[in-house]
Amino acid sequence: MRQRILTLVALALIGAGSAMPPAFGQVGDTPGDQRVRDALDELKLKYKVTDTGLFKLLYNTGDERDQMVYVSSTTTRYDSLEIREVWSIGYECEGPIPGPVANRLLEASESLKIGGWSALKLDSGKRRAVLTAKIAAGSSAKVLGSALEAVSTSADKVEKELTSKDDF
Repeated sequence: MRQRILTLVALALIGAGSAMPPAFGQVGDTPGDQRVRDALDELKLKYKVTDTGLFKLLYNTGDERDQMVYVSSTTTRYDSLEIREVWSIGYECEGPIPGPVANRLLEASESLKIGGWSALKLDSGKRRAVLTAKIAAGSSAKVLGSALEAVSTSADKVEKELTSKDDF
């Protein structure tokens, strides 16, 4: 029993000395990375958090249009980088994304300051074009706010161009 307690204390001390923050932060039973929650609160933005920790925000992009934008609590790592995704849907179709639409998304990606378009296949067989910006997981509120603004306005612009709708 004493050995087990010493092992747990040693593991706790090793973890406490780590320079890297956890890849998924959570406070009590509240889902969502606390770093995202703090940044969004600092920006005074309204949001909802799903039970899986996905932050959902509805942005008014002007011309009586809105765009849903998401911030992932789950992060990934590349070497010493911890990366978070900010994303929004711009297009949806049955089956593969048509060639002209895919080419238009590639062209749109070229002019973006942040993020890029990718195709996401749903279990239903539908495909979605998703604009995703990958930022440092511990980014400041200002950086997160800039990513939210860039992704929401760019995704809405493409949605309007390709579909003339305001579904996402």
